This record gives sequence, structure tokens and C-alpha cells, in this order.
Amino acid sequence: MKLKVLTLLACLAGSMGSAWAAEGELSIGTEGAYPPWSMSDANGNVT
Repeated sequence: MKLKVLTLLACLAGSMGSAWAAEGELSIGTEGAYPPWSMSDANGNVT
């Protein structure tokens, strides 16, 4: 029983460490020529 608890705690600690390392800014870029997510008008402005 103690081995299962220790294994579970080790897995939780490992997953929390990787979650904290993933903090930061996520930037997503899209191409304006592919509707429906983004489109461009006749002047080339992304709408």
C-alpha cells in the first residue's frame, strides 16, 4: 500500500513540475487568406 501511495505522489510531483515549466506566452499566427478563421478584404486588410 505504501508503495502505491509513494508512486502516486511521485507521478503527481512530476506532472506538476512539467506544468509549471510550461508557463509563458503562447503566440498563434494565422494566414488571412484562409476563411472562416480569418479573411482579408479587397485591400488586403485582415478582418
